[in-house]
Amino acid sequence: MLDKPAVADEVGEAQRQRTTLPCAEQVAWATEFEVGASRYRITRVLKRNGVQMVRLEEREASGSFQSLADQVRTATERVVQILGLGAAAFMQAVVLPQGEFARFLKAPPRERRSMLRTLLRLDVYERMREQAQRLSVLKKGTVDSLHKLLADEYAGLDESVVAGLAAEHARVVASLAALRQRRDEIQVALARVQSLHAKTRELHQVETSRAALRKQSRIDLADLRNRAVIDMNDESRRRVK
Repeated sequence: MLDKPAVADEVGEAQRQRTTLPCAEQVAWATEFEVGASRYRITRVLKRNGVQMVRLEEREASGSFQSLADQVRTATERVVQILGLGAAAFMQAVVLPQGEFARFLKAPPRERRSMLRTLLRLDVYERMREQAQRLSVLKKGTVDSLHKLLADEYAGLDESVVAGLAAEHARVVASLAALRQRRDEIQVALARVQSLHAKTRELHQVETSRAALRKQSRIDLADLRNRAVIDMNDESRRRVK
């Protein structure tokens, strides 16, 4: 059972907040309502300075009330969760139609449908349906284009062809792995050859230097011999004199 005054307590919160308090410093009111087998109580206190306090409670089996919320925003959210309706939805579905009920009963079917459409805001769902249809047409065009592309570009492509391509891909991957391994081996061999080449070039330089030293040694030795011969000849001439 849903008590109308209880729901109206949440609906009329904004109007109550604007109520002036000419004499009292604060005003308080409490409302109890039932939803299914559960019973709730909401108590609000509005002070003269505009500050509002609220407490939402649920009745336990023992008869005592257990606090569910003690802040305005939290209590409002819990009331909406419990009732399944916010203030605007309640006004649309419960409060406003009461004055139109007699006219609804007497109205012809077409006017009843119009009143229900306005009351239940079915135009929202109508717009949603139209948008869904537009999206459906757009997506259908995309799907048709993809089907045409598949038919034009991939005609004759079946499972056997796909299996063959997969096998070829596996072969290429294996070949690539073997080539990479061979490349690594060649790089190692190249590094070894480069090292040997450096050593060979160093050895060649040593050999060149040694050959130059040998040549210079022979030249120096020949020069020494020539000088010795000249000295011996000079000595012989001096003895003859």
